[in-house]
Amino acid sequence: MTITVYSANNCMACKMTKDLLDREGIPYTVKNISENDAYRAEVEQLGFTRVPVTVGEVVVSGFDPEALVKLRGADS
Repeated sequence: MTITVYSANNCMACKMTKDLLDREGIPYTVKNISENDAYRAEVEQLGFTRVPVTVGEVVVSGFDPEALVKLRGADS
């Protein structure tokens, strides 16, 4: 399963989310809503108005270390 992090420029929680995933060795792709309005629309379709939103087997809103680490098994 592919993990996607919806992120924005100058978003500290987004940086913390990506840093945690990197430290845990969890691969992910980034969709920056500051640079692509289609990505912003995808976040809204998921029912959110703010980032980070991390999508894997489950959707994690905000910086939630416990939930993010659980995505480790979702990348296979």
